[in-house]
Amino acid sequence: NPKSEEWFAQNYRHCLADYDYTVVMAYPYMDKEKDPMGFLTKIEEAVKRAGGEEKTILKIQSYDWDKKEWLKEENFNEQIKTLQKAGARNIGYYPDTPCRWKSR
Repeated sequence: NPKSEEWFAQNYRHCLADYDYTVVMAYPYMDKEKDPMGFLTKIEEAVKRAGGEEKTILKIQSYDWDKKEWLKEENFNEQIKTLQKAGARNIGYYPDTPCRWKSR
């Protein structure tokens, strides 16, 4: 969202130039995006346009704060796979709890 620079007093290109890594919060469910995976793909495309592939960590959500519940494992994994397919190199998530999903 171009207005976010005004809201947060942040500029992505300046952050890329000034810091070793820049974290971009990519929360499609919190932002109520109609096409969550398309939203994530667009963010990765913007990262590529800015030349930020090596220095950007895309942080996805693992919890739905509106519903007050953890995302289903399928939804969480779909976010990761979508970003990987789009070419994302560094992916993080928030929040974390080690017992959220059963080990397989």
